[in-house]
Amino acid sequence: MSSTSAAIASLVFTAEELTLLTDVAELTPLFTWVVSDLDEVGWDAVFRGLCARGVLVPVAGPEGGVSIAEDFRGVLGVAFLAPRATTVATELAAAGGTRRTVLRFQDLALEHEELSRGIHAFTPDLPEAAVDGLVSVVVGFPAIAETALAEPVTLSIDAYVAAIQQLSAGDLAGAQLAWPEGSDYLAHLAGDPESVSFSDVERTANDVRARTLSFTLGTDALWLVTIGESIVSVRPVDSVTAESLVRDLVA
Repeated sequence: MSSTSAAIASLVFTAEELTLLTDVAELTPLFTWVVSDLDEVGWDAVFRGLCARGVLVPVAGPEGGVSIAEDFRGVLGVAFLAPRATTVATELAAAGGTRRTVLRFQDLALEHEELSRGIHAFTPDLPEAAVDGLVSVVVGFPAIAETALAEPVTLSIDAYVAAIQQLSAGDLAGAQLAWPEGSDYLAHLAGDPESVSFSDVERTANDVRARTLSFTLGTDALWLVTIGESIVSVRPVDSVTAESLVRDLVA
């Protein structure tokens, strides 16, 4: 990274600007975004805006064109080249949803946060300690007492969705009747718990591998939710176990 980009606290781009920048860089990032349906005039305005900000600069030579300016290349290089991304997504009862992603490339890391729909912020030069700190803040589960680790309760995806739909309609008893083994978990969900999920994505030459841990957190209970291709499993865990699982995931 250049000394100029290192001094930048954060960089903010719209989804449309990111789309145009990935086209210029001819790279595909590990995170996705939703883009507005712009016409040619709209995309031209996006292009001119990036040029005015100095993000895109002319390329000297007979072929011309533009490239990403050096001051921005370090940050966007990490964003677009990162072979690994760790996402922390929270749904808090009071504050709504947030999603923060740490993107890692070699010994560099930056944080990506969607500030609002279509607005993306990047904080460069994130030390590795800050990655651990982000996990610590979000994993700050209340002290749920350690108990004997329960066997997971499993259900097919379709049956799970049907039970959740009944619960969402206010029919807890009906949902528990449809999924009696999951009665305790459904009662937990009826209390409108907060949810936190951690996803770790790694890109190799031939594949993208993703692992995810999801938790629902009530006033006195913490549940681990694992969603597979056809099966959902849930089980209560204590806060120490939960934090250990997360740290193993993002290590």
